[in-house]
Amino acid sequence: MPVYFTFSSDDGQISQASGGAIGALSASDITSVARWQNKTLGYEFSFHEGHDKGRPVYITRKGVRGGDMSKINLNGKDAGTVLNAKKIDGKIKKDAEEVVASNWELFEKLAEYFYEGAPAPPAQQTAPSFQCKKCGPISAHVASGLQPNAAGFLECPKCGQWLK
Repeated sequence: MPVYFTFSSDDGQISQASGGAIGALSASDITSVARWQNKTLGYEFSFHEGHDKGRPVYITRKGVRGGDMSKINLNGKDAGTVLNAKKIDGKIKKDAEEVVASNWELFEKLAEYFYEGAPAPPAQQTAPSFQCKKCGPISAHVASGLQPNAAGFLECPKCGQWLK
């Protein structure tokens, strides 16, 4: 499903805080934007499936959806060049080029989020679990509070045997 957005501080599609469809940009990303698009020119950016090789960001007049749009590939041999520029007027082409070039890393981040999905959350660290030969398993919660003995081993809190 395509996602259309304006590259502006008030567009909820691009920010993490608003939970937008391509909400890849953090608050610090938003404050680091070098140049926002000129919204008075009446155009939108878009990502859509099926063209992830070049990771293109499409450019279209606001409200014009689908079909043969201008694009800027963020990856590959023609990265950074507006392709199929005849579909938009010169002012839009110039503004879009400048916005993408000024915020290249942020557009790459948006494209990665759209084309590859949200990054997986960091793996949770789990406390090791231990086994006492006599008493059986020791829960990770209990084991995390144990201190090594003089020999450097953990002891079962029930029977005192060394844990493995």
